Order: sequence, then structure tokens, then C-alpha cells
Amino acid sequence: GAAGSDAMDNNNAAADAVAGMASMPRLPPPVMPPLAPPHVPAMYPRNVGMPEVLIPAKWLARYEELKRYKEEHGHTNVPQKYEPNPQLGAWCRTQKQQMKLLQEGKPSHMSQGRLELLNQIGFEFTGEKRDKFWNDRYRELVEFHAKNNGSTRVPDKYEAAPQLNAWVALQRLQLKRYREGKKTKLTPERIALLEGLGLEHRIRNTCTWMERFLELKEFKEHHGNCNVPQKYKANPSLGRWVDNQKTQHKKLYEGKPTHLTIERIQLLVGLGFQWR
Repeated sequence: GAAGSDAMDNNNAAADAVAGMASMPRLPPPVMPPLAPPHVPAMYPRNVGMPEVLIPAKWLARYEELKRYKEEHGHTNVPQKYEPNPQLGAWCRTQKQQMKLLQEGKPSHMSQGRLELLNQIGFEFTGEKRDKFWNDRYRELVEFHAKNNGSTRVPDKYEAAPQLNAWVALQRLQLKRYREGKKTKLTPERIALLEGLGLEHRIRNTCTWMERFLELKEFKEHHGNCNVPQKYKANPSLGRWVDNQKTQHKKLYEGKPTHLTIERIQLLVGLGFQWR
């Protein structure tokens, strides 16, 4: 009997405790303190170089495209009118503009996170490497000029400076544009340096293969294809040259002698050249 009454008392006590808990006022859920805004030193204008909590997915998608471009081409200098992906060229230009604003202490989207990612893949904000490339090739041309009785006609395959032939062809094309009053990438200083070496800018009958190829590249940038008409009024020689490449390609397949090398075929294919 005694043990039973003890158990009943215990049960009653437990029930009273539960009832008491139920009648107690409920505590509101804990209030989280608001997140402090990122600290920006007073020397910065508002939103310059601010830490970004999340980099937008759209920005990261373009960044991944740039990484793939670098894997393929070995650099991050995407042309402004990059046909396979025009948005990427425009995006790269925007990054340079945002960096310039940041350096000038103006409002900019160039956050620390974005800057670190771009630096990781060696993104060029200023074009210092391009300047170095130009100066290195110019020095090679000065040496070639001295060794070859003042000539600037660099052969196709020049082992002492493998990139010189293509570079000289590009400078000739830029000089020609300058003479015609068109937009050119050459600065007045560079024009003076090239003319000082007697680099010809006139279109001669003996135009090199690479010079014609660069003219074709320019044609494609303007027209979106390589279909130069045979009687192309703006540049009749280019129309004939394009036709000749097709003839040379046909000879190659017929097993006849041709001056169309594998390198030249690869360059033309890379430009989207149609052989028929």
C-alpha cells in the first residue's frame, strides 16, 4: 500500500510540474544583431574597392570564359571585336575601365575579390606586356636591318626571330592605315621609329603572304566572312590573292607543287576561310 501511494504522489507532482510549465509565459525567439556593413576606410569614396559578400554569377561566368580563353591562347588580351564571343571582349574592356576608376578614387565595381581573381590569371589592366612585346620585336628588326644592308624584308621563316615576319607585316598594315588617314594602333613615336628604319608602307606588287593574310583578317572584321569578291574595288590585289589561295589548295589535293604550307592552311582555317 505505502509504495503505491508514493508512486501516485510522484505522478501527481510530475503532472503539476508539466501544467506549471505550460502556464509559464513563452520567451520570444532570440533577436540576432543586424549585420554590420563592411568597413570602408574614410580615405575611399563610397563603394570603391568595397569587400563584396557575393560576386555576381554573371561576372563569374565571364571570368570562367576568360580562363578558357587564356588556356587556348596563352594570354588574356581578348580583342574588342572577338567574333567567337563578342561579349567577352566587351567585358574585358569594362574590367579595365573599372580598374581605372578605382585607381582614380572614383566609384567603381572593381571589388577586392574581383581584383584578386583577375590577378590570379595574370589579367593585363595596362598593356605593359604588349608594350614589351612591341619593343622586343622592334629591337629584333633593328638587328635584322643592320645585318641585311638596311633591308626590312624579313623572310617567312627567320629562325633568329620567329615572330618578326608576322610583326613587321602588321606594322606595315598599320602604317598604310595611318597614311590613308584611317584609325591606327601606332603612336606617333612608333611611327617615327618604324619610318626611321625605312619600313615601307606602300602596297607593292611583292606584298608578303602574311601582309595579305592580315588584310584578309581586317576584311573579316568588317564583313564577318572571308568571301572577298574577285574584283574587290577597295583592294583588287586581295581579291586575286584569295582566289589564288583556293587554286593553291586545289593543287595540293591534286599532288601538284604548291606554296601553301601547313602553317598557312592552319592560319586560313582559323580565320574561317572557305576553300570552295
